[in-house]
Amino acid sequence: MSNQTIDMAPTWETAASIYCMVLENPDADASAKEDARADLIRLGQYVDRLQAERISQKEESEDA
Repeated sequence: MSNQTIDMAPTWETAASIYCMVLENPDADASAKEDARADLIRLGQYVDRLQAERISQKEESEDA
């Protein structure tokens, strides 16, 4: 019998929507709001890295 792993992680779009709801909820715990902010910042950093890599790859292909 083999074990299977099912990925239940939400998409980043869904996660961002949840984070926005947490940040807009006046009854949300401060720690939940801190976690939401931290993950949104981490998402932004990831997207920034992806964009920098794409720009770098584009420049390299234009130089070739």
